[in-house]
Amino acid sequence: MEAFLNHLIVQRNVSVSTQAIALNSIAFLYNKYLDQPLGKLTGRRYSQRQAKLPVVLTQKEMARLVSELEDMHKLMVAMLYGSGLRSIKFLRRRS
Repeated sequence: MEAFLNHLIVQRNVSVSTQAIALNSIAFLYNKYLDQPLGKLTGRRYSQRQAKLPVVLTQKEMARLVSELEDMHKLMVAMLYGSGLRSIKFLRRRS
């Protein structure tokens, strides 16, 4: 089992969640259908995938974007940007 889980990480480069699903599936198989505990997996590696950073507009890019808008749309975008609200929250506030 350790070799398979390590293969997923090293060779297939799977995410942490995929690794957890594989481990839980194997544990379920052992506990439910084979009626034996899986035991400790001591030589197992863990995924070290970097978190993806969100793409954010610079202040200059945002100012240019807002300057291209007109009236109500300009106000809405400026309020969203300035307050940090998501668009769905803004729309809920309007009603």
